[in-house]
Amino acid sequence: EEGFCSIKKAPPSHKLGLLVKGLNAELATRSIRDCLQPPSRHFARCEQKYPKRVIHSIKQWLDDPTAIYAQVVTDDSKIRFYGVNSKSRSGADNVKLTMEKIKFWIEQEGHDRFLTSTCGCCFDEYNLDQGIQCAEGHFYCSGSSDSCFSMAIKAQINQIRTSEVGLVCPVCNTPYSQKDIAAHLPESVWERVQDAIVAKMVEKEKEALDDRFNQILNSKIQELLSQYDNADDIMKLRAQQEALKVKNTIMNLSCPHCGIAYSEFTGCMALQCATCKGNFCGYCHSKTTTSRGAHDHVRECLMNETNNGSYYATSEEIEKAQKRYRTREIKKVLRNHKKDLQNAIVIELGPDLKDIGIEPDALFEVGTLHDQVYDAFVNFEL
Repeated sequence: EEGFCSIKKAPPSHKLGLLVKGLNAELATRSIRDCLQPPSRHFARCEQKYPKRVIHSIKQWLDDPTAIYAQVVTDDSKIRFYGVNSKSRSGADNVKLTMEKIKFWIEQEGHDRFLTSTCGCCFDEYNLDQGIQCAEGHFYCSGSSDSCFSMAIKAQINQIRTSEVGLVCPVCNTPYSQKDIAAHLPESVWERVQDAIVAKMVEKEKEALDDRFNQILNSKIQELLSQYDNADDIMKLRAQQEALKVKNTIMNLSCPHCGIAYSEFTGCMALQCATCKGNFCGYCHSKTTTSRGAHDHVRECLMNETNNGSYYATSEEIEKAQKRYRTREIKKVLRNHKKDLQNAIVIELGPDLKDIGIEPDALFEVGTLHDQVYDAFVNFEL
């Protein structure tokens, strides 16, 4: 039409039916060939995006061959329509009719209310009811244990005990409500979250009980100190005598064979007295007859808290072990006396106990105070 080529019927002697000449001869030849080709029975006419839930339902609905005149192929969040030529309609008409039917069905079922959103982690597109969205609009896919929301929550579980905010959006730190979290997590992950929440509640309650206990204990100790100030001279004298015995035999660590105090040491806990050459355990001060016996006992000693039951201990481990030993032995002595005298002895030992890192408060006999606090903890309801 524009004069860039000419098309003429070829003479009978020519093998081809048409002669095409001119600048656009190649383009014109390709267009003519396409027009003369018989049409394909299947040809793509349209591609439409739908939410995944809708796609699943559409696929089931289209499985009835009498309901449609088109072939639908699902691909992620899209549906590709391929027209099929039938006796009464062309493929294009069948595609158009099918899309109209689907649109009507979506409106009837209310699926047109479902919006889609892109997950902020995997960047796939999901229906909004297939994920969770924070107040700031950040969306994460959810539902399975390996969904982006589940993975984000798993990473935060260990922080539940220390965080006052709770579980938050990974993008903006906006807190999620427990109701929303429970609705979007599989049972296995939600159980882990619940366990962490309960552990935090128990820990907070325990801290509150500890504070309450310390308040009651301090009040009771002040009462004991006041009573001791008003105690008779005989009680004070007995307390001073027993306290002196504790200082000489327990607080000043000594050889269990000869009773001579030994100096500080480092390294191996299988000890030998420099005075009497007796062998004993540096943890519990049990006597042994030989050096080999002391070494064997150290490995098996219940007070040996090294990782591998080693003969050797660091300076810190030795200090802790000696504190445990002294506390145990002092309690043994105190149990041999009545409550009033026990507390009087602890009062006399007070300054010396603090010098070696032992809190006198832990040694006072305060009756059922511990039981009262324990009962309160046991009866704590979540």
